[in-house]
Amino acid sequence: MNEHIIFQAGGTRYDLVLVSDPYGGILVIWPATGQVWRWHRNDRLKPLGDNNKYDTAHIFHFLELI
Repeated sequence: MNEHIIFQAGGTRYDLVLVSDPYGGILVIWPATGQVWRWHRNDRLKPLGDNNKYDTAHIFHFLELI
């Protein structure tokens, strides 16, 4: 999977890249900020670094809707 998505939530514009992770799940990358998460559909969005909890919540909510 390689996908580019753009959406807005909570006054922030998210411009994300989704890539299949060979270790399971999908890597969610926000290139503008350097933030990365591992997403498991219907389960969780795990931060892979020092990520803002509000961004994590907005992104997880959006991903679960698509």
